[in-house]
This record gives sequence, structure tokens and C-alpha cells, in this order.
Amino acid sequence: MNKIFQEGELNAESEGQAYSVLKHQGLIAVEIKEIKGNFFDKISERLEKFKVGEKFVSLFFRQLSTTLEVMNL
Repeated sequence: MNKIFQEGELNAESEGQAYSVLKHQGLIAVEIKEIKGNFFDKISERLEKFKVGEKFVSLFFRQLSTTLEVMNL
């Protein structure tokens, strides 16, 4: 039987809950790490990997802000 390894993120209240969710999905966790930081820190880290410029980031958040504003009307 071939084993397929997959990496991803999962929101859970605890490490135990993360294991339970993965088990329910038929997956076995090899390693679970807690990621600390707020939403914007995580976005910043991901954007740094793509080497985007400050203008793009500024435009992205401006458009996101406008979209959220329209949705709240």
C-alpha cells in the first residue's frame, strides 16, 4: 500500500481535537504543530513567500476592506 503524505492547516481548540478531526477524516497525523499569531501575521507570512510588493499588498487590503464594507450594508 502506497502512503501519501499531505501537509495542511487545521483550526482546533486543542491538539487532541485536531487528532480527533483528522481521525474522523480517515487521516493519521505524523506531526501537529501549534501556529501562534493573529490573522494578519499569517497573511503577511504567506505573502512574503510569493515575493509580492507593497503596492500589491496595499491594493489587496483596500479591495478586501471595500468588499467587506459592501457586504455589511
